[in-house]
Amino acid sequence: MEKILRIDLATGKVKKEPIPETWKRKYIGTYGIGGKILYDEVPPWVDAFDPLNKLIFATGPVTATGVQTSGRFTVIFKSPLTGYFGDTSCGGFWGSELKFAGYDIIVLNGRAHKPTMVSIKDDEVKLLDAASYWDM
Repeated sequence: MEKILRIDLATGKVKKEPIPETWKRKYIGTYGIGGKILYDEVPPWVDAFDPLNKLIFATGPVTATGVQTSGRFTVIFKSPLTGYFGDTSCGGFWGSELKFAGYDIIVLNGRAHKPTMVSIKDDEVKLLDAASYWDM
């Protein structure tokens, strides 16, 4: 897919951009590109719960290809436990569905003013009110 989807939860702005060619060769996969974004865009003094922190959802180069265990994705962030690089690897269909929608990476930043959910359906990205899901 070779696309990054950037969502600013504070302003509601959505931006789509290509993954730079040099990144694809130098920082292969979820940890590499996600770590590059985190390192370049989050200043060292930013706290884990600061709106300047990023929450990066990244799929790998074989996600959605049919290769065994290729349905995985990784979430990369500044860890509240250590204050440094944090990540978690997840399975299921979500990573493949993100690829099918046309994106490799989602970068969330900012703090929404109210409960908000992100809806991605092919090229249409919406921020929707999630108040009815609050406290579930």
